[in-house]
Amino acid sequence: MCFIISGALVVIWHFASKNPAFNTLRLAEFFKFNYECTTTTVLKSSTTSAKVTTTKIIGTIAPPAPVPVPIPQPLQPIAGNLKLITTNTDPQYKMFVLNQNSELLSGIYLRQGSFEGSLQRILRKSLEKTKNGEVTFFDIGANLGIHALYMAALNYSVVAVEADMETFSIFSQSVIVNRFYNKVQAINAAISSSRGNIPMLRNANNIGNNRIVSKAEAAAQPGLQHTVRGIKLNDLVPFLPHDDIVLKIDIEGHECHVMNAEEAQLLFSSKNITCVAMEFTPKNMNANEACVANMVAFFAQNNYVPYYSSGGELGRKITSTNMYHEINHDVLWLPSSANAADYF
Repeated sequence: MCFIISGALVVIWHFASKNPAFNTLRLAEFFKFNYECTTTTVLKSSTTSAKVTTTKIIGTIAPPAPVPVPIPQPLQPIAGNLKLITTNTDPQYKMFVLNQNSELLSGIYLRQGSFEGSLQRILRKSLEKTKNGEVTFFDIGANLGIHALYMAALNYSVVAVEADMETFSIFSQSVIVNRFYNKVQAINAAISSSRGNIPMLRNANNIGNNRIVSKAEAAAQPGLQHTVRGIKLNDLVPFLPHDDIVLKIDIEGHECHVMNAEEAQLLFSSKNITCVAMEFTPKNMNANEACVANMVAFFAQNNYVPYYSSGGELGRKITSTNMYHEINHDVLWLPSSANAADYF
């Protein structure tokens, strides 16, 4: 299934869903305008017969028209050799990584079998606090599935967004081999403040450092730049199946373009966001200072308080009045009414 928004083609793969038309129909009802779409069914893995759905533009249809008939179409090959590992986590799961130690994230998994264990424990506690497990883990910047796969292994519902097509393809392979078909919605798009084509730069030595840049930055490094499809955060609210949401966002300095009053208020007013885990390194990422100030103000206006979520200051409340210049750390935003000790 796919949708077009101002020229932005977004791929959503539903892994052998029991109701493959469900999200297409919901999306059609939500946007209420013409879109271009067809689905493509392929066999994606030699280790399983699971079907995966991807997309190709064929023409314009008006919602709520029926879902088009699938047309066989091979996926783009994944660059580089992959290795399937079993993680050193509890519970364990299988995960594809690049079979090269020179790539930072894959190298860590090849040597250790896990990454960001402290954050995973915090997110797990956050999910466990909800009643009857009726909660969705919303992962913006899923990368190889570091946290999305772990939460699916814990049997939680996951909506995971990854902008880079090659990284997304590797992540999707992992969803398949674990048979997480009905637990994960994997979305290939960049969440930003605008819809349409968005330039990104790849980091050849760190798959986790692919980032959204300006057109000028992209043009200066043509060998590493590529174009991804952008959507807005509000576009995905109908796809979150539960009212309670545990949110993780790590999009390499672009967080402030998504977490602000204009872009995120619908999510925060229509869902119960129990916590927001964020990599907060805006100065290192050359993020716009005013944009970051607006993000911090947005959290304050919605009564969220920041805490250190890793390292020696784990669990300590952040009292800085100038987070842009003074904080370079992983941060957990909690409602002011929350008991922080329950999370750390």
